[in-house]
Amino acid sequence: MVKSIQVSGMHCHHCVNAVRGALTSVSGLTIVEVDIGSATIKSSSANDDEIRAAIDKEGYRVTEISSVH
Repeated sequence: MVKSIQVSGMHCHHCVNAVRGALTSVSGLTIVEVDIGSATIKSSSANDDEIRAAIDKEGYRVTEISSVH
């Protein structure tokens, strides 16, 4: 399943790298793309709470996670 994640607080490429690193720590997903303010992942087993927690730990806030069709 492909998911789109909207993230507030990302303003630069350092932020992009921090969110990418946070997502790397979550098992069961593959990062497709991380841009300022958003990320796209493929998830086989990661749940939304794990994704939110990893990004929150880096100091950013997930505003929405939605499935991409």
